[in-house]
Amino acid sequence: MEFWSTRCASVQCCVERYPDTECSRFTVELWFNLSSSSGKHNLSRIEAEVVQLRSENDTQKELIAKLETDLAAAFSGRNVIAKTDPNNDDLSTMDMLGIVHETKLENDSNSVLTIALAQRDRMKLRIGVLEEELITEKTRQSVLQTEMKKLQEDNVKLYGKIKFLQGYGSRSPETSVPLPEEGDYSVQYERRLDPFQRFGQAETQRKVELMTENSCEFLSQSIIARKNPPLYGISDLMNFIVARLKLSSLVDQPNPILSPVNVVMYFEN
Repeated sequence: MEFWSTRCASVQCCVERYPDTECSRFTVELWFNLSSSSGKHNLSRIEAEVVQLRSENDTQKELIAKLETDLAAAFSGRNVIAKTDPNNDDLSTMDMLGIVHETKLENDSNSVLTIALAQRDRMKLRIGVLEEELITEKTRQSVLQTEMKKLQEDNVKLYGKIKFLQGYGSRSPETSVPLPEEGDYSVQYERRLDPFQRFGQAETQRKVELMTENSCEFLSQSIIARKNPPLYGISDLMNFIVARLKLSSLVDQPNPILSPVNVVMYFEN
């Protein structure tokens, strides 16, 4: 605008100084021709830019509408799955991401949504593989923990048997080099010899013996019971089961007083 105002001022000054000359008229005509041609050129360029911008705007609007449609379809499908699934309380990573499905959009291979959905599907497949590996590792870990606990129980029982063999008989126990693990097994062995636990076992055994005595007394004093031989069989079966329970408790208990002679004397009494 400053350029055209300066040119207009110079042309007006020339015309005022030489109003009747041929040069002034030629200058005015030349200036108007140049200004009109320049304006037409600028107008055509601006119109071309407007057409290009409108075309780009229409393309962007179509792309936005397509993306909104795809997103609405994806979210509506996920909501339907979430509503029909009865087990929504405990959702895994795969459930939160949705179901893997093939994403095929016609004439839209370079769409941002297509790329994002493809990456999501690949990530979900990878997560599925990792979850299967995690379940396998957890199962293996639980099996190993069970085996480790069983081995610890066996080692504690073996330590109790070693203590029994060392204290059995009149000979003095042989000296041996202590192992580092022997201290742990010794602590666990001493913990099993808890007096409160042994008192509970003794009370349970006393109640079982009392029940056996009461049943025998009932069979011996009742006339109806003496006339029914099957009741004697039931009583003998009960006594046999109690004896087996006592024997199993004595064998499982890591106590140095256990010996074959004591077991025989126990059943003789």
